[in-house]
Amino acid sequence: METDFVQGFVVPVLEVGAVAALVLGPIFFWQHRKRAARARLMREGIAEIDTKVVVDERTGTATCVARGFKVVFRFATRGSGSSSEPWTEADVEVATAPLTLHLVPETRRMKRNVERGLAVDVQLGEPDFDALFLVEAAPVSLVRSVLSRDVQERLIALKADELSTGPFGLRLAKQGWNEDPDAIREFVDLAAMVAERITTAVAAAVEAAAPQVDPYRGEAGASQDRRRWEAGKQRLAAQHAAEVEHVERVRVERVKRQRLLIFGLMGLMVLITSAFLLFRK
Repeated sequence: METDFVQGFVVPVLEVGAVAALVLGPIFFWQHRKRAARARLMREGIAEIDTKVVVDERTGTATCVARGFKVVFRFATRGSGSSSEPWTEADVEVATAPLTLHLVPETRRMKRNVERGLAVDVQLGEPDFDALFLVEAAPVSLVRSVLSRDVQERLIALKADELSTGPFGLRLAKQGWNEDPDAIREFVDLAAMVAERITTAVAAAVEAAAPQVDPYRGEAGASQDRRRWEAGKQRLAAQHAAEVEHVERVRVERVKRQRLLIFGLMGLMVLITSAFLLFRK
């Protein structure tokens, strides 16, 4: 009885396990080799920026400090299954308020959205850049300071697919993986450079709102200057908030219409399917 159990159950299980090990073992080994090679390339590319870069082979991320900002670089995968896409991303920890920024490649669809008032496109006055990218951002004065010509040229050369602000800080992203160490280093440095420009632009805007202080006016004059300073900051904050609110309102309206379109198409498909089934009966 025991012999029959061993021959009828245990032996087949062991055989299946052996076959699985022979088939899956090389696949797992190859995946491990790829992750290790990718981690080595990330470490090699970023080491010139930060010698203390920390690379996690399991998650495929590299954490470093560039231009004084914490940057997390990764070879990511967006979507799942047959719709999955490889993306290269760099997230920078930086305070971005009051700036809201969403830069993507210009498309015919987005152009139509701009014409219909469903998207905002800040024109920076550089024909090559304005033709390639849609910049949905506010306040405009900060956007122009951040996306200076040298930043524009590097974004054009990179062929960036996304530059956006959010709760995470700043994200630079591009479809595909380029595992060349020089490309990795450029990607990380560009993301940190934009974060640096955001910090500088916000500080400069606040400083510009400050009144000129006369050191010979005494305490009464200093008190008046402080009130003017606070009033100037409040006016600047209100102006920035109004611009950001406009952009956010446009985005919300666009998303709402997209959802209505999706629901409408789904409803149409249900009606067509129902009509087809009724006709067959």
